[in-house]
Amino acid sequence: MDGSAPEKTQFQDIMTESVLKEIQDIIEVVEGYEV
Repeated sequence: MDGSAPEKTQFQDIMTESVLKEIQDIIEVVEGYEV
């Protein structure tokens, strides 16, 4: 895991962040419908 592919790790972090943001947006919409 020691810097074998730093670019790949950074890319994965960016993808994870964007995915989490999308999930949070979806959760907010779903909660809005439930309330």
